[in-house]
Amino acid sequence: MPGNLGDVYHEPADPASYGTVWKLWDATGEKKDKITEYLQGEDAYTLHKPARHRFPRNVTYAGNIDESWQTDLTDFQSLKKDNDGFSYILCVIDVFSKFAWAVPIKDNSASSIIKGFQLIFKTTHRRPTRMFSDKGKEYINKTFQKFLKENNITYIHTHNPDIKCSVVERWQRTIKPKLFKRFTHTEQYRYVDVLLDDIVDAYNHTYHRAIKMRPEDVTPDRVLESRNNCAEGRTRADTRADYRQLLELVVIFLGENPFNPQPIHFSPPIAVSSVRFMARVICCLMIQIFALTGEFEVDPTQLANIREQNLFFVSSYLKPWYTATHVTSAPQTDLNLMKAILTYEQSKKVPEVAANVFKNHLWNQLSVTVGMAFFDPAVPNEEKIKMRTNLELPVPKAVSPWKRFVLPRGNELDCLLECSVSSFVNSIIRIGTDFLKDDPSTWHQHVQYQDGLVKVNALEIVNDVAERGVALVKRFSHNPITRKEARFQDLMLVRD
Repeated sequence: MPGNLGDVYHEPADPASYGTVWKLWDATGEKKDKITEYLQGEDAYTLHKPARHRFPRNVTYAGNIDESWQTDLTDFQSLKKDNDGFSYILCVIDVFSKFAWAVPIKDNSASSIIKGFQLIFKTTHRRPTRMFSDKGKEYINKTFQKFLKENNITYIHTHNPDIKCSVVERWQRTIKPKLFKRFTHTEQYRYVDVLLDDIVDAYNHTYHRAIKMRPEDVTPDRVLESRNNCAEGRTRADTRADYRQLLELVVIFLGENPFNPQPIHFSPPIAVSSVRFMARVICCLMIQIFALTGEFEVDPTQLANIREQNLFFVSSYLKPWYTATHVTSAPQTDLNLMKAILTYEQSKKVPEVAANVFKNHLWNQLSVTVGMAFFDPAVPNEEKIKMRTNLELPVPKAVSPWKRFVLPRGNELDCLLECSVSSFVNSIIRIGTDFLKDDPSTWHQHVQYQDGLVKVNALEIVNDVAERGVALVKRFSHNPITRKEARFQDLMLVRD
């Protein structure tokens, strides 16, 4: 057993090399306690604990392969004597596919960086539409800028020197620990011959949780699949146990095993609260699953009602629920949800009740908040042009930009089926709007657009934040110790 683990762990070309307990378990199938015991005896594992550092990051979107690359230099000057004078590694990654390259260079001059990119272009026959980097002198100099123009590459750099390029920085945090773990194991510090290429190749053949496939597998005919996976991967489904439990139950409800190759297991249901809609859905899914297996009996009428609710949630409401905290896509998500409710055909009662509830909660269709859709990459450029046109229309003085959008009564709900996000746009505030004068395809290059994107992504969606706040207030407002107003206010100050 240890020999098998050692062969995998210390093989740089293996995707599980120098990885975690979970990666080795996935690669070897050994029991996790045995893997943990083995790793505790490896200096390469115990001497290299990851250090977590938080830096400000710009959110980066890419809609296709080679649409956007990010680049940065990794400093290895201390090891240049062991690597034929090579002092840096030029790190490059495609934002969409997460495919990466690493080229050793001897210095950080423009000529060395250009040679590195020329090697990538020649060996892969690929080149980006846009190139992102930090504001390092090695990138903003005239020589490198001329090289980019000759290759029809648009260059963008971060204006704040403290803000890094998130995707390439994260990739560097993946390969550097592997290199140093290898150095510890072999007591040699050479990487330019085979080691670096093996580690990079292993990364490109490793399943990536953001795109839900290997970077090597992202080809032009799988662009749509990868794009959809990226959209799902930007949810917060894996940040809390109850969110993960709900997803696991949905997969079981649909007839699959989310724990494959391990057998299905169920976690205890969480407490049901009037302010925790997700807890109710978890209980409904578990009731139907266990009722169908014969674990307990349920009244047929109740089971039919539960089945109707579960079908509606899984088919129409699951994705909007998990993407509700995506600020820029919130207006489009809410509108699509209302359209899905109005066209829902599996039940008559469920969509009727849902429509009556949600029509009074279209806060993301306010003339102010709907402007967040300008920063949504999923909104087509043609739609953004219509939104820009609507901004130029006169707004009646009696109309408040903060007034909630209310749908007309009666059967006129169907008017939403013909609506788009541009139908609700008539004002936008607190963000510079000069970028609106340009074509939407070039907005990402505009400083005001970049600043606005940072501001918008810093916002918190009301439903998730308020839901937790309401639960906290409700809990302490009934507590004898904090029932008095003065003590309750003191508690709120401590929490803030």
